[in-house]
Amino acid sequence: MTFQNILLVAGPDADLDGARALIPQARGRGATVSSLGVVSRMPTAGAASIVSDAARGLEARYAEQLGETLSAMAEPASPPRIGYPAEDAAHVAAEKGADLIVTPGIGSESAESLFGSSGKKLLRKSSAPVLILRKGITDGNIGLALEAPVDEGDAISNLNDHLVDEAVKAAKLVGKSEVQLFHVWTSGGAEIFEHPRVGLSPEAVRRSVDAWEENRRDWLFRYAQEATERYKSEGISFHARLLMGPLHSALPDAIKDYSVSLMVLGTANRKGLAGLFIGNTAEWLIDRIETSLLVVKPQDTAELLRELALRR
Repeated sequence: MTFQNILLVAGPDADLDGARALIPQARGRGATVSSLGVVSRMPTAGAASIVSDAARGLEARYAEQLGETLSAMAEPASPPRIGYPAEDAAHVAAEKGADLIVTPGIGSESAESLFGSSGKKLLRKSSAPVLILRKGITDGNIGLALEAPVDEGDAISNLNDHLVDEAVKAAKLVGKSEVQLFHVWTSGGAEIFEHPRVGLSPEAVRRSVDAWEENRRDWLFRYAQEATERYKSEGISFHARLLMGPLHSALPDAIKDYSVSLMVLGTANRKGLAGLFIGNTAEWLIDRIETSLLVVKPQDTAELLRELALRR
């Protein structure tokens, strides 16, 4: 169980060392790998024709060189093109039925030439998982961030299960047998117990918060055990790691503490806005860590967003 139809997407001057190391491993596990080179069209609106012509010529040379580089690594899925990188990549991936898009890390300067100023468009456009590839993806562990389900609905549970499925594929792809399951817990909701109308003493508040934390811990450890049992035949085991918030420091710290070289995250995308599975963590992490990221979109975004709203 691993990815079978992989699309490598890159722009000019992209650092492809990580891809050069990963592609032979993917092929060795039976995957088909194709490539797509995209050069962002240079803005020349209002420029003199001589400037516009020079820009078009430069774009064409970039595209030709990029095509030669990528075709030496993987069969082209489509000729190199000049256009809109995120949109073109998502379109070709859908057209070719890719189950994974691999692209050099967005945080690097070279990757900005692919993704443009927002740096995250492909995550929002693609329905396929996106692997933001940095060097050393096989050097450490695989981490997976989970969201605890709410009492109503199944969307969060379904997304967690979907993330586990994709994490197993990633583990098989990079030759790993363990996944660290992270869940960030914070007692920020303690103000509910502390509200005067609730009428609890400080000691009762403390007991309530402790019970809440223990319940969350039990859920995470139980989920890890169930996932390990489910994927026993694949030789993959899961280890529960309850992290104490705030999330934007707890998760990066855990990535370092547990030597994570590939982090799996979920994202719930909607038009014009990334309504992310765990706040803005996926996009936030891209700019702040050097770890490879596998970003996965849920199958039922609308229902997921409704359930997340219940806990706000």
